Amino acid sequence: MIHNDEKDSAMAAPIQLNSMTAPIQVETSVETIDPATAARMLDANVNNRPLRKRVVDSYAEDMRAGRWIFNGEAIKIADDGTLLDGQHRLAAVVQSGVTVRIAVVRGLPRSAQESMDAGARRTAGDALSLRGEKHSHTVAAVARLILTQGDSVNRQVSNAEQVELINSDPALRWVVGSVVTGELAQLKYVAPTALIGYAYWRLHHVDSYACAEFFQRLATLSNLHAKSPILALHKKLIGHNTGSGYKGRREGLSMIFSAWNAWRKGEDRDFIRVHTNSKGHIVIPEPR
Repeated sequence: MIHNDEKDSAMAAPIQLNSMTAPIQVETSVETIDPATAARMLDANVNNRPLRKRVVDSYAEDMRAGRWIFNGEAIKIADDGTLLDGQHRLAAVVQSGVTVRIAVVRGLPRSAQESMDAGARRTAGDALSLRGEKHSHTVAAVARLILTQGDSVNRQVSNAEQVELINSDPALRWVVGSVVTGELAQLKYVAPTALIGYAYWRLHHVDSYACAEFFQRLATLSNLHAKSPILALHKKLIGHNTGSGYKGRREGLSMIFSAWNAWRKGEDRDFIRVHTNSKGHIVIPEPR
């Protein structure tokens, strides 16, 4: 239910907007919305874009985990009661079973919906940059890959989830710093920085000393014999487009982890393959 006594009375005063035709009167308030209220508001969702389940799942997970923060972004309702904006947040309230405080704007013309969501969405990298985070967009990109285990297509993660991981894992910032400006910076000419950062983070948690040696040799090509898996990997990455979205990223990880496993076993390699299963789907080996 909406608790009227919890509405911000200072914000609830009607505001008159002079349009080209007639004054528009809107009312803005901050309301405590529980799942039942959210469900009723969604009943008026008769003209909106398709609901994106991944977005709802991400919001609901933030709400359940206590990461959902009031940021002033409003649910928008037309003067005839139609829900114009906020369906994903309301659906997440229903799905999570959590009560949240959300700003609500009522009384907008239905035509206002045409201009909503026209701006660029603020990413986790943008949010980190505002805090003064170094290499903010790369840090966020690596965090996203960690949270999705390299599969950021089939699972969406929220900005809050990425920031929480970054703040809880000191190795992440150190890895990104090494890859962006440290001794491994030249690997940006071999593969995308976020891909190298994620691979380094994964292998660091398998064997930190071996990981440091593996990437140092990949960057410098020092102390490598002719059939070294690391040398074969370098040649393959140089000639391969690992920056082309989901497929290229999975191919890159498949090659890096294959070379790592071969190197750890002391095996020779003339070339590194991208592994696929019987259906032709790219397989990423488990690094050992």
